[in-house]
Amino acid sequence: MGQFQSIALKKALEKEEDVFERGEGTTLNLQGLTISEKDAKLLADTFKKHQSLGERLQLVQLGACSLSPTAIHNIVTGIARTRIASTITRIDLSTSSSIPEGNPLGNDGSVSIALFIRSCKNLQHMKAAACQLECGGMSNISAAVSSSTSLKTLDLSYNNIADTGAQYLGSALAASKSLQGFSLWRNLITPEGCKYLAEGLSENSSLKWLGLGCNSIGDKGMEYLMEALVDNIANCKLTWLALGNNNISDDGIEKLAEFLTAGWTSIDDDEGEEGVACPVTSLGLGGNEIGDRGAKELAQALDVNDKLSSLGLSCNKIGDEGAKALAEMLRSNQTLENLSLSSNQIGTDGGETLIASLCDNTTLSKLLLAQ
Repeated sequence: MGQFQSIALKKALEKEEDVFERGEGTTLNLQGLTISEKDAKLLADTFKKHQSLGERLQLVQLGACSLSPTAIHNIVTGIARTRIASTITRIDLSTSSSIPEGNPLGNDGSVSIALFIRSCKNLQHMKAAACQLECGGMSNISAAVSSSTSLKTLDLSYNNIADTGAQYLGSALAASKSLQGFSLWRNLITPEGCKYLAEGLSENSSLKWLGLGCNSIGDKGMEYLMEALVDNIANCKLTWLALGNNNISDDGIEKLAEFLTAGWTSIDDDEGEEGVACPVTSLGLGGNEIGDRGAKELAQALDVNDKLSSLGLSCNKIGDEGAKALAEMLRSNQTLENLSLSSNQIGTDGGETLIASLCDNTTLSKLLLAQ
């Protein structure tokens, strides 16, 4: 992509079709174009002067535009002062893996992200992955998320939020009534930060998926998370949980097993009562330090749990004994559909036992054992 100069932006907006994609709703797609502070000011002025350009604007794509904090501020303040703010449901500021420039927003840029959330009253999805956000800016974003009644998903992956930032975001989890999806992949979060997130989860009743992969929460972080989820089992809505590459060992899996088997199930069919149990259906644990003991803990939990349909255990340290325990579980389990055990330490004996167990299993559709 060449430099996106102000004159080019002005001409594109006048033509409309260069940047606006029509459909059921309108998309403003400027992804990958370098937008200077001058360009951003022109874009904001255009919104104010020609609001008809975005009467049905729903998605704003500004990923990898090399936006500075001032540039993004110019854009969001321009949108906030128009009726366009009421139609936007999605904003994407994230960096694509094929476009490395990104949006170096930093702490100052987080103010504008918060303003987007506050000003766009119908905003449902905000993506700000790889925007060089740091812990100091999370107080602004947390306050905006806490007060939003429309925001459903927030992606802050691949930033530098760290434990201090996690403390602010934990408060947002506790306060939010609308947030359903939260991604915090690769954000330098340790057990201490996980403790703050767990405190938020203990009061949350809306979150359906949580991505915490590629952090360093360890076994202690798992303990904080699982205890919070068990305590809040009656209100927990979490169905998708990603915890890969987090230095989790068998001790952490022991805590996870308690969550997987938490709750109760009514056996009084005459009363028609419904049980309360762990709602998770997809669990990602690849790239950790899970061995045979952890595999046995999971196998025992899945003898009880009748919700989990997908389990990722690739790139761990599970050997033949762990494989045999999982195989025995598969003979009776009737809910698991996908099981990944690639790149573990499973030998011929364990592999053959797993394959033989499939003769008694009617639900598993995918079993990965490649080394």
